[in-house]
Amino acid sequence: MESEVNKERDFESKAQFEYENGNYNQCLQFLQNIPESKAVENNRIITQLAIDGDVDSFLSRLKISEDLDLEQQVLIDYNRSLVLAKHKQSYDEAIDLLEARMSVLSEPFGFVDERLTVKLCLLLAIIYIEKKKQPLKALSILHFISEKCNNSFLPTRLQQLKAKCYLQMGSTKAAKRELKSISGEPLLRTYLELQRNNLKKAMKIFNTCNRDSTLYVNNEAIIQYHSGKKNSAVYLLSKIAKEATPEILYNLAIMHLFSGNAKTAFDILYNLVPNFKTNPRLWLRLAECCLEERNKSTINDFDLLKRKQDIVEGYVGEGVYRKLILRGSSSAVSGKDTLLFCRGCLMNALTLLNSSDVNFYPSNPPSETELNKLRISVFLSLSFVNILLCDYFQAYKCAIEALNLQPTGYQKVLTHLYAGEALVWMDDIAEAITHFSPDLISTEVSSNTENSDHPANSNPIWYPNTAKIVIIYNLSVAYTLRGELSKASETLRQVGPSVSSASNAVVPVQVIMLAIYLQLQQGYIDLAKSIIKQHSPQYR
Repeated sequence: MESEVNKERDFESKAQFEYENGNYNQCLQFLQNIPESKAVENNRIITQLAIDGDVDSFLSRLKISEDLDLEQQVLIDYNRSLVLAKHKQSYDEAIDLLEARMSVLSEPFGFVDERLTVKLCLLLAIIYIEKKKQPLKALSILHFISEKCNNSFLPTRLQQLKAKCYLQMGSTKAAKRELKSISGEPLLRTYLELQRNNLKKAMKIFNTCNRDSTLYVNNEAIIQYHSGKKNSAVYLLSKIAKEATPEILYNLAIMHLFSGNAKTAFDILYNLVPNFKTNPRLWLRLAECCLEERNKSTINDFDLLKRKQDIVEGYVGEGVYRKLILRGSSSAVSGKDTLLFCRGCLMNALTLLNSSDVNFYPSNPPSETELNKLRISVFLSLSFVNILLCDYFQAYKCAIEALNLQPTGYQKVLTHLYAGEALVWMDDIAEAITHFSPDLISTEVSSNTENSDHPANSNPIWYPNTAKIVIIYNLSVAYTLRGELSKASETLRQVGPSVSSASNAVVPVQVIMLAIYLQLQQGYIDLAKSIIKQHSPQYR
């Protein structure tokens, strides 16, 4: 009897040795010589998967049985989770299995082998880090391993994973502390320097990385992008687009969007919806692509040299009887279907932001400040879209929702602009005027100089100088609608000092047309003619 037991143990040892060395057929032969039991059957199923790669067969055959001890049950759940995550990309199902076992593992050790415990915990932590971008949950598991287990055999791995968590959270000091005590890890060190805005140092470290992968190209493109070389970054990722993962394609789409290629960005993001449909940023970016493409013509309004010729549409009569026809504007809603699609995308983003199941993957999880800014961005875009759809009450409501979140910088300026414009359309001029304060710009600029809430190179090109001109114009329009023409003219004159004091300020053509209108309405025909001759010399 004792010899039989020894023989079984010998077969088990040989089977384990062959499996660990990748000799799966030999391993299976040794397992065939061991008497039948549920544990042995499960080992055969696992070995068969290594031989034929039949994942569906593996998942259907490998089941937990009540006659197995706790350690065998945990081992089965670990193997099922590993296969679900690695081969099926069923990360949520894998997490459910692993989390159910965590409650058992949190008890005093002795029920389950410590190495199996560590393997299960590490798998769960890696899924949280790599596939869910939930660093807080991963950190709690890693701290559990550090406190409960004898982790002398994997301290480097734990520190590496902790560093990844801290980098995802934007905690560069904590990440640096973890990386300080381990060698290598050039990618993590590159990411650390990138977050600290040390671009030259990041590139220097990055050049020591292994170059034989699409991941290398992705990382190189990200560094190029942050260095201001947007077109180079787009070119690098475009070369590997066919074999790129969804995560890399997402990066490519964002680079296209912020490089002015909104249509290309939209096509990529739209195809990625099945992969990242629970990410509110994806829906916001889809809406921004549509708005960016739609508003390309609007940018021309700020190119005064091109638009001067559009001030006068034509003339009738000859000589002293010649009369100029000023160009009007259309109130029709253009691209309504696109705008409705935008609103749907933004409502999806808002719903996800208010959900407890929000998942920002493949983006890093936002901090509280970043999350607040994201909500403001969604409300601002909704307000803008509703103005274009002539749904002014909803536009005003969204602008006030954004204002209640205490925006700063250019977001605060846009909030007041949209709220004021919606009120103008609803004929509440008195309330609209309270939102059109030119002092808002100077106040925001002085506060942001001391405490900037965004990188210096991320400010819109129209902020703050052109934004101030737009506010002055809107305030002048409000006074005009209220019949206070002299006050409107006096307000509009403030545009001159704003332009002369800022080299990069641009004047929309509507300012010129409003100036002509005000002079005509007040009976100053010669002044109106003077403005026309100044900006449309062909009609002198």
